[in-house]
Amino acid sequence: MGGNKNKNSELLLDAIGEIDDRFIFEAESYVPGAKKLSLRKYLVAAFSVVLIMSLSLSLLVGMLTREDKKETADEGIVDVPDENEEKPTDRPATNAPTERVEPEVNTLSQTLEQMKEETANFASPLEREMLFDGDAKLIWKYEDEENYRICTLSRKNSTTVERALTNKKGFVKITESDVSEDDGIEGVWICFGDGYVFSPYLENSNGNVGYGTLFDYERELEPSEDFAQLIERIVSNK
Repeated sequence: MGGNKNKNSELLLDAIGEIDDRFIFEAESYVPGAKKLSLRKYLVAAFSVVLIMSLSLSLLVGMLTREDKKETADEGIVDVPDENEEKPTDRPATNAPTERVEPEVNTLSQTLEQMKEETANFASPLEREMLFDGDAKLIWKYEDEENYRICTLSRKNSTTVERALTNKKGFVKITESDVSEDDGIEGVWICFGDGYVFSPYLENSNGNVGYGTLFDYERELEPSEDFAQLIERIVSNK
């Protein structure tokens, strides 16, 4: 049994003696984890190089693009706007002050002056009998004309005008200095077909009523804008 042990030892030594010296050297210099650590360093270094190259390429492309746009503009070629650029807007700033426009207010005389041409067919001499024929009439005269403008009112319009003359809502008291000398209107009268004559420019009183004839007067009131618009609608629809 001792002889077998010696024989086995000899066989083991012979086998060890046949091992290549390169393998023995690598085994003696082996450090656990060295190869894995070295590979990780290589991967990090490679990733850093790729990232730097990518950033450099992006910067280069951007510089070339801006240079190309500049050259295109210098040559007079219309440039296509960048979608990322902020686009101007035509809308005004929310806090920008807006100019307030006051609505135009026309007086009765201005309204009639503006309707001078379209009411030319109402021009007629005034006969006394017209004030007694039972038909309500709006009568006015331009300073540069001989004839009067006579507009017959319907029953409905006659009632509306009579109510407005009675109430005189919105009418304003004025003096002679408030009256424009060149408004072009010599006088405005209203007759309800019974001979009595009134003027929207006078206050309600017994002394401000005519009978059977038109009369001269000094303006005491300025009719309201609503009344001027009422007269405009009535005349325009005739």
